[in-house]
Amino acid sequence: RDLHSFPTRRSSDLILLNAAAAFLAAGRVTALGDGVTLAARTIDSGAARDLLVRLRAAKVATDTAKLEGTPV
Repeated sequence: RDLHSFPTRRSSDLILLNAAAAFLAAGRVTALGDGVTLAARTIDSGAARDLLVRLRAAKVATDTAKLEGTPV
C-alpha cells in the first residue's frame, strides 16, 4: 500500500518508526532519526514496493514448486 493512503498520520508514523527500528537493528543506520529518513526515502522512491512485489513473486514460485513436488 501507498504510505500516503493510510487514514491517519499516526499510521504512517508507526510504519516509518517500525522500518527505522529495523534499519537500526540491521546496522544500516546508527541513529533512529536516520532510519526514519531512510525509511521515508525508501518508501517514497518505490523501492519498498518493488521489493515487496519481488518477495511475493518468490513466495508464490516457492509454494507452487512445493505443491508440484519440484525441488526448491
